[in-house]
Amino acid sequence: MKQIFQTRVLEPLQVDEAENTLTFSVASSEPCIRKDKKLVSKSNPDGLFYEVLEITDEAVDFSRLVDGRSPLLLQHDEDQQIGVIERAFIQDEKLYVQARFSKNDLPQEVLADIKDGIRKNVSIGYYIDEYSFLQDNSRDYPVMLAKRFTIIEVSIVSVPADATVGIGRSLEMSSKECDEEDEETKEEKTEEKTEEKQSETSVEKTTDEEEIRSLGELLNMKQLAEEFITNKRSYSEFKAAIKENKETNKLIDKERKMEKFSLRKAILNAVGKMSDEDAAFERGIIEENKRNFKITNADIVLSNKELRAFDGTEALNQVEYKPGLYTPNLRPAVTVDAIGTKKVTVTGRSISFSVCTSGLNAGFVGNDGSVPSATMDFALKTMTPKKEGAYVDISYESLLQDDPSAEGLILDDIVKALDQAKDAAFWNGLAANDEPVGLLNTTGINTVTIPSGGPLLSTMLEFEKEIRNSYDYSADLKWVMSTDMYYKLAATPYSAKEQNKMIVDPDTRKCIGYDVFQNASLPSGTIILGNFNEALEADFDGITIRVTQGPELARKGAYEIVAHRSLDFVFRRPKSFTKNA
Repeated sequence: MKQIFQTRVLEPLQVDEAENTLTFSVASSEPCIRKDKKLVSKSNPDGLFYEVLEITDEAVDFSRLVDGRSPLLLQHDEDQQIGVIERAFIQDEKLYVQARFSKNDLPQEVLADIKDGIRKNVSIGYYIDEYSFLQDNSRDYPVMLAKRFTIIEVSIVSVPADATVGIGRSLEMSSKECDEEDEETKEEKTEEKTEEKQSETSVEKTTDEEEIRSLGELLNMKQLAEEFITNKRSYSEFKAAIKENKETNKLIDKERKMEKFSLRKAILNAVGKMSDEDAAFERGIIEENKRNFKITNADIVLSNKELRAFDGTEALNQVEYKPGLYTPNLRPAVTVDAIGTKKVTVTGRSISFSVCTSGLNAGFVGNDGSVPSATMDFALKTMTPKKEGAYVDISYESLLQDDPSAEGLILDDIVKALDQAKDAAFWNGLAANDEPVGLLNTTGINTVTIPSGGPLLSTMLEFEKEIRNSYDYSADLKWVMSTDMYYKLAATPYSAKEQNKMIVDPDTRKCIGYDVFQNASLPSGTIILGNFNEALEADFDGITIRVTQGPELARKGAYEIVAHRSLDFVFRRPKSFTKNA
């Protein structure tokens, strides 16, 4: 698979001086002219085609963009890494990234040039994982729609010396005139450049009429395009009109919207109640994932990309419950999803992090001195898949309901079962039981002894004191308590002088200013205070589902769904947490 490059004008969205970060757009759905020798024909002697990147959550592979694996380079040079991509998101039909620049001299010079408007080009290197050609005999060139693609790196680039064979397009060229470099010998490149120069004139003479018609057909706005052509309006005016049109959000590939993965259809097909033809889209994805994950003993194998709720916006392991999206009484609150843990999507079998076991991360040294290694102690923790399993019963009548709400109910039942197991493991997990190591069993956490008569205000302050003495000054601490301890503290006076004020305020659900959560999975009498931003949850790509129906279930008209999901937890700074001894 060949890496492709595409350049666009850098559009900064936000600069954070304190964090040394810059947020900017890197990709849009603007058509881009490329060439492929396989498409050479009498009617298309140059083998040209339009490439369009589909900018949706389903199309963009975010895995490298959210775990620090995508570097920020200078001129696509792997030896000149000037930063790292920390996060990515879609806004206004564009893909944005937040890049953190290194504090070394060269990266800071580049960042200064960007702020001064000197460097204006950004380029991405990416692989196309899935595509389809949209054929239309009325068009000059075919359109290749990149339905799934993975961004490998982002680069700050200058104006390419020769855009016809280089890595992007110059500022003077339109957004439709980018090209990729084939893997050829130097002799072949020279011949190719000669051929391209001969055809360059014809490419540059693409008229507004042709551009308007091509873009109109691509975006399913042929009628509007013909109106602009008839009135001899310009291509730029046509683009502006499209932007204002309310249908902009439904521009690319209407057929894709009909092909959202349906877990309901996949289950019906697995039990022989729906034909392979009617569930062809689901079967294709499942078989591909079986090959990718090398899994053969499951009815349904899905990656996190396909595990979307019926509206296409929420993953199966979603972190925010939205009223109206699912039936409320089917999904109980899951504490681990509410306290602010950091979630990492892992593609592969493991991921490692440095864990701070003790010490301070900075200090003063002499002018010629060096920072002693004992200033901060680290240990390398590797997160590996820990499989959780759950089963739910789904009625046959629910599976027959061809309605978005039915899809949501099925997903909700699976979410509820898996999340309950995840929540229990986060607090109580033991590695000896093939579980992640939970917070209560993590080595190095601060401890406070509760008096025999029960916690006092001074006891609760001691929880915070231990964290502050460990150099964690985060303002975002949270309490998590067992149910019995929560109600005990909600009825315990703040002090002898303030009998009407409780240690846990039952109205605000706060204790010494921090939010309080109760959790039934915790052992009786448990109190935890912590900075849960220091807790990482790794979701390993892939989930397996098996569908069975025994005699008892058959009499009930139900199927049993057994689901497995792999995850792990790590606490990067144990001293950021305090529990009672």
